[in-house]
Amino acid sequence: MGAGLSWPAEEEDPWFNPELRNKQYDEFGDAYRDDVYDVLAEQWNITTDNRPYLAYVRQLSQQGWIHLRLLADFMQIGTHPQRWKDLKPESPSGEKRKEAEEDRKRRAAKTEVTILDYYADKVEPTGPIQSAAELRKELDRSITGDDIRLRLYVVEDLSRDVIEVLGQKLKIEPDVFRSHIVDYAWYNVRDRWRDPPYVGAAGRPKNWTQLRYVTARYFETRGQFKAAGSEAQQFNILRRPDDDHSNKAWWDEPGAVVGLTRSRATFWLQKAQSGSEPRVGVLFLDPTVKTGVPLWRGRRILHQTPQFPKLPPQCESQKGGSKPREPCNNNSFYEDFIYWAQQLAVFPVSPKQHVSSAHVPMQALLHLICSEWLTMSDYIKTRLNQVDLEIVNPRQFVAPGHHVSDQKLHMWRRFIPLYREMVSETLERVFHFPCYRETSRAPVMNGADPENHIIQQLAAGNNATTSIPDTSTDSSPSASQSTMCPGGDQIAKASALGSIGSYEDDFRLVLRHLEEYQSRINHVTSVITAVMSIADSRRALEDNYNIGRLTWLATFFIPFSLIAGAFSMTDDISTISNHTVRLYFAVSVPLAFVTAVAAWVMSRPKVKRLQGFRAPGTRFAYIVNHGIANNLLEEAFHFSRELFALPQETKMLAPHPPGPNVHRGYSWPGLEKVTQDIIKEGDEATEAKNREIADVKESYEIGSEDFELQPNVWLPEEVLPGFRSFMTQFYWTCFETAKELLRALALGIGLEDEDYFLNYHSGENNQLRLLHYPPVEAEKLSSNVVARMPAHSDWGSITMLFQDETGGLQVEDPKNPGSFLDATPMKNALIMNVGDLLMSTESDGAH
Repeated sequence: MGAGLSWPAEEEDPWFNPELRNKQYDEFGDAYRDDVYDVLAEQWNITTDNRPYLAYVRQLSQQGWIHLRLLADFMQIGTHPQRWKDLKPESPSGEKRKEAEEDRKRRAAKTEVTILDYYADKVEPTGPIQSAAELRKELDRSITGDDIRLRLYVVEDLSRDVIEVLGQKLKIEPDVFRSHIVDYAWYNVRDRWRDPPYVGAAGRPKNWTQLRYVTARYFETRGQFKAAGSEAQQFNILRRPDDDHSNKAWWDEPGAVVGLTRSRATFWLQKAQSGSEPRVGVLFLDPTVKTGVPLWRGRRILHQTPQFPKLPPQCESQKGGSKPREPCNNNSFYEDFIYWAQQLAVFPVSPKQHVSSAHVPMQALLHLICSEWLTMSDYIKTRLNQVDLEIVNPRQFVAPGHHVSDQKLHMWRRFIPLYREMVSETLERVFHFPCYRETSRAPVMNGADPENHIIQQLAAGNNATTSIPDTSTDSSPSASQSTMCPGGDQIAKASALGSIGSYEDDFRLVLRHLEEYQSRINHVTSVITAVMSIADSRRALEDNYNIGRLTWLATFFIPFSLIAGAFSMTDDISTISNHTVRLYFAVSVPLAFVTAVAAWVMSRPKVKRLQGFRAPGTRFAYIVNHGIANNLLEEAFHFSRELFALPQETKMLAPHPPGPNVHRGYSWPGLEKVTQDIIKEGDEATEAKNREIADVKESYEIGSEDFELQPNVWLPEEVLPGFRSFMTQFYWTCFETAKELLRALALGIGLEDEDYFLNYHSGENNQLRLLHYPPVEAEKLSSNVVARMPAHSDWGSITMLFQDETGGLQVEDPKNPGSFLDATPMKNALIMNVGDLLMSTESDGAH
């Protein structure tokens, strides 16, 4: 079960990729050296003739909007500046330079656009459009048909020509394009592509939003994973699949990889136009690598399952005898969205004319993204459960050549906080508006500007109307009133079906799962640390056994060496006769035998007990390096302080059950009275006498969740979030340490079977107790008016005590009964106390 801190070295380890550690800022510039950047920009700058949008962006980047430098460079290079060295090789001529120039032209002209026209009862697609000239024609062509409600341009990847055409014709803000180029989790201090966040209402996006998500893809071999990475290098935007390093489980195919890719979807909606012209929207989606397959073969199909015996109609890909594939799952996020955004049976258009149809494609987008998040949630749960099994039974579930290691959790410790941020961002940007389940595009009251409420339209339901005052133009109390929802509950019920708001619960479910996984990882990491420490201790014990065997061997040969030394005290070896040799063995062999027998007798358990373990002594001992991680102890004390700081009425939500037989839940001051006296059942007089002095302490007791005779009593989760899950795990972590202590005690008192005591301990009948001693007046304590855990011995086998810096524990001096010594707190150490049962088991030999 031994655990290492890292995986064995592999020839190809994508987690350490020198290219991802790139700091060649002299090749693409940093955030501070404008002189270096100006020299580099001269190499990739192109003419802005016939490119007015590029000229506009470049001018802005030079006059205060410095964050738009990345967009200007992207349009001129054709991709992210980090790839400039590949598009402009050092050789002045030759085939390599020609290939680089062709690649740059391909990137600049790349176009993949589909147009979706939304009518009241249908959706008409146009495309795919694969040239900028064709896209320009479509944008120049007027939208015909009075019943078109929304024209949506769906764009895969970005390119110079696509940005130029869309930016010119639709007047899209540069920030929309710029935000879609990269998806870094964080930035180095020299990186010049950090996107400064918006602060307050100033400049905050009013008519576009962005959703971040993660896709998981399965690759049968590492070669496929590398091929997918090379394929992602051909994208213009910066995306890449990452290896999560969890693919070393017993169940996994050797060499298989699950790649995780951070992705973005950016939705822009044109500001409201005068007249009856339809709205225009643009959705930017990430391209999908073709290598590999979606994890678990992708998401659930949205169509209703046909009732027997009907069969679904053939997809276009199945006609003509082509190989069947999963319906409507074309292994491409872009193609999947195009398909599902046209399924009005799944995402119906509202019959009300004033209702924006933008919610139809937004629903399809949210559905696909939420499906990806739910897949990721299941995948993380799978990996954490596998780690749990490896800890419980490493011989059966640890893959050959690997270990139970916290390296498996390292990537998830990095990823999950980022994933929580991404999901929370989605909830903030899409679902935080008042009455989002019922809102829709409607005339704005109180003179408010409709341009400020485009996002509310995206969260529109089907049949309700609302009015949201514009607080940015009127600071009066009437302008800051809450949103009005005419119709109340009836409209809410009518519009809930198919609304964007119906996805909020799913996203919140994902967020709760991620929060639970993060807490679980912290606890499992502590358990692995304890397991590693215990395993190291067991290996050290085995080494001591081996040293003992060597000592036996050396002991046996001591007489031979001694006699040989005595006989060798001559200057002429030829003088040693046969009689001398016989005499040597006649003396050495019996003496060696006597020495071995004496050593064996002295090592017997009974003799050991007579020698050292019968001497009277204390039952207490400090234990360090016990295997319980320091951060785990700190978290346990933190939860304990939080618990006892709660109001009394809150703590009473988990009261100690009545009667003396169940020790669970919260015990308030004065409920218990510790005494060393044995009180017979029904002896009320003795019990009343013992209770005359109040025991001023409060406690909270926890046991095994599987012990039905004494069920745990928990506070509600919302009162102290994470308390139950942590304490449940901490209970078993402490038991693992207790098992090692019981093994050490068995060996210490001379038992041959180190598991002797463990045969009587299942782990279910133990007790984890949190204790708090409120302050009391010293005079009352000294005069026995009140007590604070009076003198007593512990029932059971052993007790492990953890103290904070306050201390307070005292131990009776074995040399002076009735006198007590302070057990000074020792940071991160535990104090072990031998209990009454163990003392009686060995006839007090466990002193």
